[in-house]
Amino acid sequence: MNLNNDLQRHHQTLDALRELIPEFGPEAWEHPGQAGGWSPAQVYSHIALIANEFSFKHLDACLAGEGPAEGRKSLLGFFVLGTNVIRASRRIRVDFPPELLPSFPSPEEARRAMEGLLARAEATLAKVAAADPARRSKHFLLGWMNAAEWFRFAEIHHRHHLEGQLQRLLKDSRRGQGGLIARN
Repeated sequence: MNLNNDLQRHHQTLDALRELIPEFGPEAWEHPGQAGGWSPAQVYSHIALIANEFSFKHLDACLAGEGPAEGRKSLLGFFVLGTNVIRASRRIRVDFPPELLPSFPSPEEARRAMEGLLARAEATLAKVAAADPARRSKHFLLGWMNAAEWFRFAEIHHRHHLEGQLQRLLKDSRRGQGGLIARN
C-alpha cells in the first residue's frame, strides 16, 4: 500500500466534492431527486459522518493498538481495497444507528466538512505510516482491516458517493428545478 498515493486520492476526491457543491442550486440541495433516497445535503452529511464516526474511529482504534493481531478481510474487502473502488452503481442498504443518520447541512457547512476531512487525512498520514499493520478493526462487510486499510477505505467511500449518488442527483437537478422534471 502506498499511503502517499492514498493521500493524493483523498485530495482529489475531497476537492471534487467541494467543487461540486455549488452545482446544486438552493432548491436541489435538500431535494432527494427523482429516485428518492437522500438529498445532496444528506449525502455530504453521510460522507462526513461515516468518515469521522466510523472509518477514522476504526483507524484510531488500530493506531491505539486496540484491535486484535489477527482477523482477515472478507473476499469483498480484498476486492474493494485491491481495486480502490466500490462500484458507483452498487447500492448498499445499511440500517444506521440514529447518531449516524444524515442531517441537512448548508452548502457552506458541507464545504467546511470536506475541508475538515482533508485536514484529518493529512494529520493522520504519519501515524498510519508508523502503525503496527497487525492491529486490526472489523468492518461489517469488508472484514478485519488495519489502519492503512481504513485510511484507504475512507477515500474509497467518499468517491463511491461522489461517482454514484451525487452524479445522479446532479443529473436530476439539471433536468429541472430541485431535481424535478420541468412541467409545461
